[in-house]
Amino acid sequence: MYGHHRPRTSVRAIARRAGAGVAVGAVVAGGILASAGTASATTPTVTGFSNEAYGSYVNAVGGTIRSGPTALAEIACTTQAGLSKTNTDLGVNLAPVASFGVQNSGAYTYAVTGGSREMSTNSTATINLLSGLITADSVRTTVSAQIANGHGAVSITHTLVNLVVAGQSVAANVAPNTRLNLGFGYVIVNQENKTTSATRVNGTGRALDVVITSAVNPLGLGINSQIVVAYATGTLAAAIQGTFLGGAYGTYASVGSTVVSGQTALRSIPCLGGTSSNTIATVTTIPGVTVGAVTTNVAASATTAGSDAMAKNQIAGVNILSGVLTFDAITAVAHVNKAASANSATLDTTGSKFVNLHVLGLPAIDDNVAPNTTVTVPGVGSLTLYAVSKTNSAIRVTMVKLTLSVPLGGLLSGTTIIMGYAYAGIRQ
Repeated sequence: MYGHHRPRTSVRAIARRAGAGVAVGAVVAGGILASAGTASATTPTVTGFSNEAYGSYVNAVGGTIRSGPTALAEIACTTQAGLSKTNTDLGVNLAPVASFGVQNSGAYTYAVTGGSREMSTNSTATINLLSGLITADSVRTTVSAQIANGHGAVSITHTLVNLVVAGQSVAANVAPNTRLNLGFGYVIVNQENKTTSATRVNGTGRALDVVITSAVNPLGLGINSQIVVAYATGTLAAAIQGTFLGGAYGTYASVGSTVVSGQTALRSIPCLGGTSSNTIATVTTIPGVTVGAVTTNVAASATTAGSDAMAKNQIAGVNILSGVLTFDAITAVAHVNKAASANSATLDTTGSKFVNLHVLGLPAIDDNVAPNTTVTVPGVGSLTLYAVSKTNSAIRVTMVKLTLSVPLGGLLSGTTIIMGYAYAGIRQ
């Protein structure tokens, strides 16, 4: 039997959107309360909620299986207490890689004396992973986060019912972040991560997190294939002046409602503040288009003094349709700042630019192109450069938008190509 012991290695952080749900269970493992404080406890501050839960996520790298998040329940970017979101999935069959029975998820926000609390939870039943290598009657993860009277706390609990890994029973009270070797990968049981302060708390838990580390395995799964079961996460941020929205990406192509190439190097601004980034070496998914490195950075912060958010995307070495449009680099920046005492936000695109921009048949267009310039490229279609749009509290930048009026380079007439997109806003 795998007993209650300290994990052999530290948990690998795998960032995924996730959630939580309701489960019926046996002995609760984990549940250690992490807390921090103390600040002024006179008047409760405005608190932003963000929490979600789901039952399963499966990504078989190099194969055709990708499923989830299933039974997703989420509450995103709100200051409103008393909300409740639930979701249920009656079953998922991806055998022999994975199969699941009923999944129940819930996300909730509450007002408490002196502050706020939120909870996200998921229960998943009848689990069979990797052709029976991992089985369980049910598992559950619950994350609770609270900020009250200048004090932040997070609790993560797990419930395991008849969990068996590689023929060995796993104790219901097994330690958080226990890593068990599968020979060609590993499973982390009762995975959890917590951060706390007097003004911001976060907790994330997974009942099971399976990762494949060797291509030599019975099911032929690729390296880094992953299965997540019973995921819950929640973030609370106090003293906020507003929650955030927006993000940035490098390239995107579509024709009508059909996606030709999805958003590359996508990152969303964390709705309660924080930073995130994404980089890919090259983009090869748009016919007739070559793209070098794409990098996205987003950041946001909120204090009693005010709020600030920025989204930035950079692209190198672009050639669209054999010279229709080329540039060495572009940068798209969307920035919003609002002081707590101000009635409106300050919006700017400082840092947005082209480097060595050339458009076929239009030599007058160069790096100094004016915002919201739209031209017709003869024999190609409509081109908009450095498009900027604003509201009272948000700004959007799209450096390149090309819509074809004729089929070219393997792309259909009506195809729209977007490059260098950034959007930042503050919900007030």
